[in-house]
Amino acid sequence: LIRRQRQMCIRDRYTKKGDWILDPFMGSGTSLIEAQRLGRNSIGIDLQPDVVQEAEERIRTEQRKNCIVRTVTGDSRTVNIEEVMSSVGIDKLQFVMMHPPYWDIIKFSDNEKDLSNTSTLDEFLESFGQVIDNSTKYLEKNRYCACVIGDKYANSQVIPLGFYCMNQFMERGFLLKAIPVSYTHLTLPTN
Repeated sequence: LIRRQRQMCIRDRYTKKGDWILDPFMGSGTSLIEAQRLGRNSIGIDLQPDVVQEAEERIRTEQRKNCIVRTVTGDSRTVNIEEVMSSVGIDKLQFVMMHPPYWDIIKFSDNEKDLSNTSTLDEFLESFGQVIDNSTKYLEKNRYCACVIGDKYANSQVIPLGFYCMNQFMERGFLLKAIPVSYTHLTLPTN
């Protein structure tokens, strides 16, 4: 499902061949692989060196002649994205694809900078906002950013991470264009 969501985001509606895509939560490299398959160039960032190395191996199996792919090990809140862009001869991005951790549902590492290790929702959202600030400032005017995230269920209720993250974008002046939802379950409160 995630691969399909990323592929749909990258397709012609938001990008075209030769465009540059940034994934500040690269993980296994799915967005970069899908970008290559569709003729887009890409930059991926991940905090964990071993994850970056594994992603690079996957990406190499899909390498396309006319696509440039750069991977970076670093904290997406502070990594110098402008320097990476300069190294490939660009000064703007055409699309940013974010798939952050779903707060603390899965611990991805022991690194204190890992968003999955934030202790409170406010800390998670503040850190996520810093990633937004550091990565979307390079978006070409009138281009798009997509965020794929699920909600958290704890203490018999849903914590709507998707809406909280969406609000982080809107607080920064982004316009909301769509909210694709794969499923929703609601229950009425009991009296």
